[in-house]
Amino acid sequence: MSNKKIVVIIDNDSGNLTSLKNCIDALGYHCKITSDKKDIINSDQLIIAGASNVDHAIQNINNQELDKVIRDYFFMKKPILGICAGMQIIFNKSEESNMTSTLDILNGEFKKIPNKSENVEIRKVPNIGLFHIVEKKIYLLNKNNKEYTFKVPSGNYYFQHSYYLSSSLNNIIKININYNNIKIPALVAKDNFVGLQFHPELSGKSGMKLISNYLLKT
Repeated sequence: MSNKKIVVIIDNDSGNLTSLKNCIDALGYHCKITSDKKDIINSDQLIIAGASNVDHAIQNINNQELDKVIRDYFFMKKPILGICAGMQIIFNKSEESNMTSTLDILNGEFKKIPNKSENVEIRKVPNIGLFHIVEKKIYLLNKNNKEYTFKVPSGNYYFQHSYYLSSSLNNIIKININYNNIKIPALVAKDNFVGLQFHPELSGKSGMKLISNYLLKT
């Protein structure tokens, strides 16, 4: 039986969207990949995903005039999930974006992972692989400013990225991983926004459970 909630994945001409939709479909939700403004604003949950360069993602959003829709959605306090490049574009700066401004909704800069530093062996960039995350409750706010939670299940999650969030707003960083002595924010949360540096749709049972927990609670 299908869940009545409508989940929209923004069609930003990026990779992995079909894999993500398949996961959500399998959980019984009505899920649509679209760039239609009316479909987006009327949805119950919005997902911005992508495995592409952030410039490519934001240019597609701007070309379709979806930047204002995403900002409106955020300030309406409707739930937004940003995955990888979809997480980057919510913040106000990225070293990966040489040509186009990101959406400047949250403060924070994405910087390239340094391939080496003092007393540390050379890091491979991009960072690709599974990292273990322990179970954690994440606290969010709905449109009535009422607090609610969803649980990140313990498990291994798949990362594939060259940039990481460097933010002075440490309170928004909820989970870090350690990549060869550098802290990589793996999950951030602020009010109605959750950002994932990893790809839950490529993380097997752990990722599927995380998506299920998130959609059920938001």
